[in-house]
Amino acid sequence: MERVKKEIKETAQSLGIALILALIIRALVIQAFSIPSGSMEPTLQIGDMLLANKFIYQLKEPKRGDIIIFKFPYSIEKRKFFDLRLFKVPLPESIRKKEVFSLYFFKIRRPQFLYTWRDFIKRVMATEGETLEVKEGKVYINGKALSEPYIMEEIAYDYGPVKVPKDCLFVMGDNRNNSDDSHVWKFLPQKYVRAKAMVIYWPIRRIRVIR
Repeated sequence: MERVKKEIKETAQSLGIALILALIIRALVIQAFSIPSGSMEPTLQIGDMLLANKFIYQLKEPKRGDIIIFKFPYSIEKRKFFDLRLFKVPLPESIRKKEVFSLYFFKIRRPQFLYTWRDFIKRVMATEGETLEVKEGKVYINGKALSEPYIMEEIAYDYGPVKVPKDCLFVMGDNRNNSDDSHVWKFLPQKYVRAKAMVIYWPIRRIRVIR
């Protein structure tokens, strides 16, 4: 009987230590995250469950291409504004002959990003000191077009050029035309970055390293 009690006690102690270690790892190193919207499609889909590394940015700076989790840095009290977008639509050939080549129109919508209690997830597009511009459906960094096979579709708006300030990032969703990101609310101060997305672990058919 004493032997059984001793084994139970040792097992309980081992489980307790394992639980404490797991909680420490979760608090300091790993964060679980669920994708709430389609702003990062097709890379990340609604309902994807992923693990993110909370410690990595203690060792190095975020770089272009990283998919990061961050706390949204602005509040609705401080930033009350609308998103004004300019779109260009080609006209029929019959109209083009009259030397009218494109129709421009504006779309005004209320942005859906004003939630300070949520973590957000986006891709780093430009870092401190870099100049970003969006034109003709592509992103340019320091005047050079990026190759982006991961985006949902060609970008339907122009933006910039803007230079990223010190200790800031410019972030965008892979679903460029349906993402409230830095092209709407400008730069992300690095102090709000929480973690780097690493692996999708659920659903099983979607298990993969995040790139």
